Amino acid sequence: NGKGKGKNRPSGPNLARTRDDEETYHGTVAEWKGKFGWIEPFPPLEHPLASKHGGKVYVSAGDVTGGKDTVAGLAAGQMVTFKLYQDASGLGAEHCKVV
Repeated sequence: NGKGKGKNRPSGPNLARTRDDEETYHGTVAEWKGKFGWIEPFPPLEHPLASKHGGKVYVSAGDVTGGKDTVAGLAAGQMVTFKLYQDASGLGAEHCKVV
């Protein structure tokens, strides 16, 4: 039946999150897939999980807050600010806002 085979890694925007700090981070949207995407942070993150996705940080459309040009989510090349969290699949961005 195919169930239980393959890599069932935790993923998605609803995993339990923890935040190490309240710092605001900066980055550029590396790619946007309609409902989620990846941010290239700058400067590069100094975090044990930073290398998990090639240094990029996951962002879900539900974590994009008001700001200019956020009606359709994000677009590659946009500069953003965000709060960093970690969950079972790695690092993510919440309270993400286009600057």
